[in-house]
Amino acid sequence: RDQERRADAGHHADPVPDRRVSKSPTRPLIIQMKPNSFLLSIITPFFARSLDDYLVQRARYFIEIAQPHPWLERIIVDHGSPRRISNLIHEACDKKGIKYVTLNRGDTPFSAGQCRNHGAQIALGAFISFQDIDLVAPVTLYEKIKESLTTPEVPFNHLEIIPCFYLTREATEKFIKMD
Repeated sequence: RDQERRADAGHHADPVPDRRVSKSPTRPLIIQMKPNSFLLSIITPFFARSLDDYLVQRARYFIEIAQPHPWLERIIVDHGSPRRISNLIHEACDKKGIKYVTLNRGDTPFSAGQCRNHGAQIALGAFISFQDIDLVAPVTLYEKIKESLTTPEVPFNHLEIIPCFYLTREATEKFIKMD
């Protein structure tokens, strides 16, 4: 059924991680990855009504600073922004190797949940995470997540919680300049 959904979404069903795992509390979590799959998929919902919307600028910045990793899949799911915005974001994603999909639901109220759910259905990662378009993470965060997810002691129902805080525009600019 998952493979049918992936095929319906326009993605090949073959490169899906094998999610067979050991559920025994005495044995560590074992993840067997198929070729062309990822350890972690990060899904980002997006929607903007006009090119003047600050979210377009945030999305372009978010994509520009994205750090590529061979074990990390990034997916931006657009709820249904107008074609000009969709094309702009899609092109930026293509340049950075980020998967971009649109739900074409611009005539309905924005739903980050629908975007996240669709992203989760097409994700190829053994683990899934969500990151909003207006959140900036330190460059080292993803390596720390990878380290946490690949330690032999990872329990079956593993949950990572990454706290975040929202900054003013000025504080965000200072944060970005920090090492």
